[in-house]
Amino acid sequence: MKKFILSVCLSSSFIYAQSVDYVPFSKISESKKKEYNFVKVKEEKNQKPKIDKQEVIKNSKKQKAVKKKTQKKQIKQKIEKTKVKKVTVKPSVIVENKTKTKYEPTSYSRAILLSASAEVAVFDTDYSSNTLNGSDTSISFTPTLELIDNKHKLKLQYFTASSEISGNDIDTRWLKIGYRYNYENANIGFDINKLTLSNSNAKDFLPSLELDLENRFNSFIVNYGASLGTNGDIDIYEYFLSLGYENKFESNNTSFNLGYKNKTIKADDIQLDYTGAFVSVKTTF
Repeated sequence: MKKFILSVCLSSSFIYAQSVDYVPFSKISESKKKEYNFVKVKEEKNQKPKIDKQEVIKNSKKQKAVKKKTQKKQIKQKIEKTKVKKVTVKPSVIVENKTKTKYEPTSYSRAILLSASAEVAVFDTDYSSNTLNGSDTSISFTPTLELIDNKHKLKLQYFTASSEISGNDIDTRWLKIGYRYNYENANIGFDINKLTLSNSNAKDFLPSLELDLENRFNSFIVNYGASLGTNGDIDIYEYFLSLGYENKFESNNTSFNLGYKNKTIKADDIQLDYTGAFVSVKTTF
């Protein structure tokens, strides 16, 4: 009985298995496994994700292009900023140069300068000749013009003095036109002198050598010099010493001077000496 029942169960299970088409996994072919995605799932779990190299290269190129564009924009912005700064700075530089040009004449920076001075002196006048001798006090006036170009100077000076000796009028007119060359603190040159004396028939044109020196101590100026000239008929000697104070203004320099000088003239049998103090005002434009 037991054997019968066992055989019936086996036969029924076999019949059921055939009816549902049951196949063990081990007996399924590889094509069926792929068809039903059994192998695909397994492979996807084990495999690493694939990277598309061409896509990566494209993306990197795009990133580089974007970076270059941003860098160019930043450079353009910097250049525009610097250009704006230069444009705004230029006017201040121009204004500064204008102010320097405006006030610079006080330091003698211009190419050509004009200097004008006026001198008043009170001299002791000594006159001696074969027929007349005596002394007197005379007042002289001496205007001077100078044209200065760096180290070169043209000078024009006119000296006048009048005195009375024993009832005789003694008049002196002395015109000097000359040139000076500046070397350090010295002005060296020559003058052409036209001299007119009372009671003298001597030749009135004669050359002279001139030497003027100048030393500055801040606003104080010390001037001193000498001259010597002759033409055979007339001899002249001159020396001077002065102390001045220079005041610098916006458009010129003005100095006030106090000094002492001597002028000696010898012509024929006449000797005329002017000795005394003087004051002068000098302005340089």
